[in-house]
Amino acid sequence: MKIKIHTYPDGPAIGLPKDEIVSAMGLRGRFSDARIGQLESGDQYIMPIQTELEPRSDTQLLALMAKKHLRALYIDDLIDPKSKTLMIVNADGDQEMCKHDYVMAECSDLDALRDGLNFILDQEEL
Repeated sequence: MKIKIHTYPDGPAIGLPKDEIVSAMGLRGRFSDARIGQLESGDQYIMPIQTELEPRSDTQLLALMAKKHLRALYIDDLIDPKSKTLMIVNADGDQEMCKHDYVMAECSDLDALRDGLNFILDQEEL
């Protein structure tokens, strides 16, 4: 893996908020965390590595449910009728894989299921 070293004020830091954290090179060539606002002209820095996971298709999410025999349970909130909880459990129902509270006006049941299954896959990949 190649690491791109930038020299301030050149590079992506110039357009980011001053409180954003980067890794700045010290006197002995070691990197330590620093805020962009602390960088001076000529300081060398690297941007943090962003690990974004690929979005998954509904087919991939359904394959996870089928492979692991997962069950989705939708629980109505008795106190707040506008809210629900999604629980994804294993086939026996004795192990909670994911719990997701959501407001129905902001998130559909299908979106909550997608979020829950993506969460489970994310935990396996990280």
